[in-house]
Amino acid sequence: MLNTKYEYSNELNFKAGREIRKLRMEYGWSGGELAEKLDISQQQVSRYENGVNKINIELLVKLSFIFQVPVCHFLYLVEN
Repeated sequence: MLNTKYEYSNELNFKAGREIRKLRMEYGWSGGELAEKLDISQQQVSRYENGVNKINIELLVKLSFIFQVPVCHFLYLVEN
């Protein structure tokens, strides 16, 4: 169980990042190809996938369109 909002946020970003990487690999895309679709740098994609940078709602919406999954797909990866 996660004790603080900070722990929950970190866990959510980490697990959402892992899910982004999983979906990207399922589509057979490189980090650069996904970066191009998102209009961000490849380094930024790597930071999101590794849970280093926080994922904002705008990015989640773009990812949901690109991967054809609902936004909530990235949000229900952590148990309270």
